[in-house]
Amino acid sequence: MIHRRGGVLTLLGALFLVVFPHSAAGAGPDHAAVLIERLIGADGLDDVEAAYLRKLTPPLFDYLRSLCSEAEMDPLYRAGSTAELRALLAKQVGPDVLDFGGGMFDYFEQRADKGKPGALDSWRAAVSDRFVFFYRPGSRAEEDAEFLAASSEEALSAILAGLDMRSEALENAEVLHVPRPPGSAPENDIPSAGKISVFLHPGRASAGKKFNKTMGAMSFGATILSEGADKGAGRLTARIDVLYLNALSLAVLHHEIAHAALFLGSFDAAPLAAEPLQGKADLRKAFFDGYKPIPPFLQEGIGDYIFYYRVLTPRWPLLASPGEMMKDILGSKECIPLAKLIREGAAFRSRRRKAYSLEAATVVDYLIRSHGPAKLKAWLLSPEKDGVGSFEKTFGYSVAELESRWKASLLGEPGT
Repeated sequence: MIHRRGGVLTLLGALFLVVFPHSAAGAGPDHAAVLIERLIGADGLDDVEAAYLRKLTPPLFDYLRSLCSEAEMDPLYRAGSTAELRALLAKQVGPDVLDFGGGMFDYFEQRADKGKPGALDSWRAAVSDRFVFFYRPGSRAEEDAEFLAASSEEALSAILAGLDMRSEALENAEVLHVPRPPGSAPENDIPSAGKISVFLHPGRASAGKKFNKTMGAMSFGATILSEGADKGAGRLTARIDVLYLNALSLAVLHHEIAHAALFLGSFDAAPLAAEPLQGKADLRKAFFDGYKPIPPFLQEGIGDYIFYYRVLTPRWPLLASPGEMMKDILGSKECIPLAKLIREGAAFRSRRRKAYSLEAATVVDYLIRSHGPAKLKAWLLSPEKDGVGSFEKTFGYSVAELESRWKASLLGEPGT
């Protein structure tokens, strides 16, 4: 449940989307609602799956209507089940919903820029167990606050459980500082500690320079308390910024939450609390004494894994599985050799998003399924800077062997 009330390191987030249809001829929002309710009843979806279908579907209908004629949409409107609709969508827009999704977010952003994104001179807040969500009054994020908070809590819990980092991350979360943003309403009862800060921007004008062409960013750092009984104490900061155009932006938010979870789960906060800190030099030393670099492949791969395997895909019955989508890339020129994938950083990922995202997520899934979270955690925390070398030391076999096993698993070969 949530309650409605009144930078040292930066990682850029990823984009991930899919498509939904409309209802019968003469389609409009009411017809879409009829289709959604029919699918929920036909498939016997549980309350959570139904909530995701109801929340994520309407904006996608708008996008499809901008591309397709009523005659092209009509078979989609008549689908009798989510499986039938998923197959019809694949035939209509192709199997790679990631590429299709990129166009969708361009469309949503253009419309947001022309609309009224809400007041940009103030913030309101919604508080959940482990987050403070800041949104602009009158924005879509304000409408979706309860839904996105519940989804975010599920995503954080899933990644911490999947990597066996719950105790470390929640202990570090206790020393998180939550600065009050300029323009926040005085009546907002904003906690000062213990939460990840999430800023949900209705457009790029709201975000300033937090991100340029990307949809989200996560920054993790530290600060020194300047007042109160703990004056001089070091505290961690974790801030997520997301361009929140509609509920589909949860895909970006979940990716950034995974980054926050990895930092909180791997950081050693003891140096910050060892003694009162006197200035920036003390703060910087304490921060980097506790910071453990994580290979870019694991940062991005786990970030993509969380929304492919733990929350959005399982909750969204019209989305093809990542393994099925990856099969279309295996054997093609788009497929990236794992040794290269593991060694390359964020810049390479931005150029090869389509293959990188799927490959990294499916490799992480394979490692968790075949070796359990402890091994993946050991690789993540390895002091070795070379991701390939640290993998081979941790798992006891080569990356070439990993590539063979991973591909066999995707293709469903026995013993994998």
